[in-house]
Amino acid sequence: MSNYCLFHWQAIDPDGLHCQGDMLADNPRQLQEMMFRQGLLPLKITRKKCYSSRYWLRQERIVFFSQTGMLLQAGLPLSEGLLLLAGGHPAKAWRSLLEQLQQQILSGISFSSALSHWPGIFPPLCIAMIRTGEQTGQLEYCCKNLAAQQQKQRQLKQQLIKALRYPLFVLLLAAVISLGMLLWILPEFAAIYRSANTPLPAFTRCLIGFSQSLLHSLPLVLMMVMAGCLGVMRCKKKPARVLAGQRFLLRLPLAGRLWQFTILAQLFDILALTQRSGLPLSEGLQIAENVFATPFWQQALTTLRHHIEQGFPLSAGLNDQPGFPPICYLLARSGEQTGTLDMVFMRLARWFETEASQQTDLLSNSIEPAMLLITGLITGSIVIGMYLPMFNLGEAIF
Repeated sequence: MSNYCLFHWQAIDPDGLHCQGDMLADNPRQLQEMMFRQGLLPLKITRKKCYSSRYWLRQERIVFFSQTGMLLQAGLPLSEGLLLLAGGHPAKAWRSLLEQLQQQILSGISFSSALSHWPGIFPPLCIAMIRTGEQTGQLEYCCKNLAAQQQKQRQLKQQLIKALRYPLFVLLLAAVISLGMLLWILPEFAAIYRSANTPLPAFTRCLIGFSQSLLHSLPLVLMMVMAGCLGVMRCKKKPARVLAGQRFLLRLPLAGRLWQFTILAQLFDILALTQRSGLPLSEGLQIAENVFATPFWQQALTTLRHHIEQGFPLSAGLNDQPGFPPICYLLARSGEQTGTLDMVFMRLARWFETEASQQTDLLSNSIEPAMLLITGLITGSIVIGMYLPMFNLGEAIF
């Protein structure tokens, strides 16, 4: 995904008048080409602010499609609707983007083609749905359905992050506290006990020995951590290892099922949306391939698409794929027999959303007590090991 920058420009228009404004572009050269196409002669270009790909994944994109659908349903032309949305938008980046989309549409470009010029902002699913709405004359309904689908995916992702955020924070806090006690506090206690000639219990001696070993080998540990991070980054560049790691993740009891149900909920939501819009099933699967960046699911969807293109039913392909539970095969088969695949996909999406929500609660309820127990055991053991010699300190003094 591209990182777009907002530029402020000054130029001479075709009438020879001085003008200025703000535009989004990848770089100054692209901005100059855009200005030349509009008949503007650039005089000065100033970079104001750059926006990462994460910025465009916020709620504004969902609101944009929802508002566009409502304005089209109210009978407002698309160019006027975009201009109206741009005038009332509080964010400069989105205001500039909407103005540029409006200019592209006024120049005779279709809405889907205009969106395709911004691949870092609008994913393939959005472009395909808008193109389908243009071909079927139901652009307003496609925009509203697309906004609803994007909102459901956002809520599912936020639910997953919320469930894992607290346990990971507890684990990180426990690791920091334990390392702090082992590397700084425990050596001070050991120096006090040595100066007082205090006899140390076996557990305390082992703990102090581990602390000294960890302190001496700290540079080596840091180098190993850095090497591990580099190894993980290199593995990400090798599809075979990434695929093997995702297959292993799928076998995990709680996290694997949560990941599987989350992906399947998004997949069948996309297929239901594309089926309701009139897209062929093979094209809907191809759109889903572009949406998911995980090799395991991309491979599964590619296999399903080739299976359908050869004339075989979808249910038979689902039955052969390891990532799809038996309920997918059963409901897809009934949908093929009754001609209601769109309804079947919608029911599967809702079912997997419910299952993902239940797995999220189960994972959160299982991890939190385990993290608290592990934290208590680690910190408690260190504290007990530090204070055990206190009981013999009086005997050592006298």
